[in-house]
Amino acid sequence: MPRDEVFALLDPSREPIRVGVSFPPASTWGLALVGEQTASRTFGDGRRCVRAGDRGVRRLPPQTADSTGSLGLGPGLAASAGLTVFQTHHVQFWYRDGLGPCGTGFNLSNGIAVRLVP
Repeated sequence: MPRDEVFALLDPSREPIRVGVSFPPASTWGLALVGEQTASRTFGDGRRCVRAGDRGVRRLPPQTADSTGSLGLGPGLAASAGLTVFQTHHVQFWYRDGLGPCGTGFNLSNGIAVRLVP
């Protein structure tokens, strides 16, 4: 069973240049969910950790995992996801997983909190 890792890498200006997930199935597709609040609800083969705030849950464009099973966003995550300074944003990846433990056909990564500070 694949395990996931959610990560954020920061540049000197503190804007996340890459947020991603490792170990979904290789060559599958997925997308990032971004919200201002957290949740803990069963969804697919995992738990949904991102919940809508004032701006709702934003779904970023789908992408295909590479041959090692990595999906990622960046550089430019702040602009593409609508992240604002001094606010905590929660990011989680949804991805297809036909061999998941519960047989729903999709799974979710762990969630990660990202806070931009100048």
